[in-house]
Amino acid sequence: MPPSETAGATSFNQVLRTVGRFVGSAAVSAVLLARTPPAGNVPEGSACTTALLTTAGAAFLGFVMAVVLPPRRRSAPTAAEPVVHSARRQMTGPMVWAKPFRPPILDRGQ
Repeated sequence: MPPSETAGATSFNQVLRTVGRFVGSAAVSAVLLARTPPAGNVPEGSACTTALLTTAGAAFLGFVMAVVLPPRRRSAPTAAEPVVHSARRQMTGPMVWAKPFRPPILDRGQ
């Protein structure tokens, strides 16, 4: 990922996490609603177990897909994409790295 695209990738990650949270919440709500009797306000006792097993199955399916699918190979960076080796890279713009705070050594009269 080129450093210039980091903000876009981070925001896209946040969008996918939010959508996933809402989809999971809707799935659990659908399971609980399906297990609620027509004249009742409270789901059956096994509704929470069913919802838990449904979400555990989806998580396991995601784990299996992550293990089975091959990893994506990265291409070598081009000249337009600088390689950043550490956090001590050259900063440009309004953000300036400050020197670390070192408390003064106090003379205790020794």
